[in-house]
Amino acid sequence: MIQRVQTDVTQINNVWRAIITGAEASGAGKSIIFNPLTGLIDPAKGPVRIGGVATNEMALQDLRSLCSVVTQEALLFDGTLREQTLTGRTDVTKAELTAAPDAANVSDFLDKLPEGLDTKVGPRGSGLSGGQRQRAVIARALFAQHADPANE
Repeated sequence: MIQRVQTDVTQINNVWRAIITGAEASGAGKSIIFNPLTGLIDPAKGPVRIGGVATNEMALQDLRSLCSVVTQEALLFDGTLREQTLTGRTDVTKAELTAAPDAANVSDFLDKLPEGLDTKVGPRGSGLSGGQRQRAVIARALFAQHADPANE
């Protein structure tokens, strides 16, 4: 079953991110990976490590702050793509703002939008296709800056 789940590791703003995806609605093995990774269940055998630290040695809040979930039905806030990505942050460089959308392939359709990142997406992202909404939510997840529990 696990062979239908794809993983990708990418570096954004000097932080390594692992992405677990699966096209199958159920039975593909996403939960087998996700549940012990997020502390929902203990691994059946051996430790799960993030940054060299066993997840069972991390505070649950710290562990879960490192995880984001993008569902098949990705929803956005009513606002611009820029606002979706920033989610309230103002201390962002231009390089940081472009890195996550690039990694999430938002750049593939950004130049086709009337105002690029400043295009309003409509209520629940209704102005974008389903795939574009998913990419925007992935960009938001990739952009989120989390504290590194191993360095605290």
